[in-house]
Amino acid sequence: MKDTPNITTDDIHDALMARYTEPEWYLGFEVANSCGSEVVRHADAVAICPYPSRAFETVGFEIKVSRSDLMRELKDPKKCEAMYSFVNEWFLVVPKGLTKDMDIPIRWGILEYIDGKLRQKRRAAWHEAKLTKGFMMAFIKGASAWTPLKPKGPTNSIKKCFKTKSKGAFPGGYRTT
Repeated sequence: MKDTPNITTDDIHDALMARYTEPEWYLGFEVANSCGSEVVRHADAVAICPYPSRAFETVGFEIKVSRSDLMRELKDPKKCEAMYSFVNEWFLVVPKGLTKDMDIPIRWGILEYIDGKLRQKRRAAWHEAKLTKGFMMAFIKGASAWTPLKPKGPTNSIKKCFKTKSKGAFPGGYRTT
């Protein structure tokens, strides 16, 4: 199967942002397992549901847009283990058909990008997530970061979390006024 050059990582980012929206979800990109010298691995994206009634569901995503990149990831599927423990579900997010005839780890779900939207091809195995302070700080950092091609500041919810009375600013230099 040929790579799918028409679909980019940014296309999939947009689809994730459309599917995992506030107030039901908070979404962060390039979320590490922790901060500082404890960083071992990043997830391409992580979504967290803020509702106790939904068990604060946490979902991790690995985005692949080319077959060659996916094959490199599958050669060492344990690379995701540093992130897998922090989420309840782990999804591979790919253009439609990219995983055809490939052996994807059974506990990974598959979301396919089709015509600008994500469709679940395979459900992810559910497991208990282990949330740590380091992971949560890394998530906040990923949720508040500017994306490279779409200059967009932090969401209002993130702004409320970091607003300081004395300076009116929060980490990253973003101004709240």
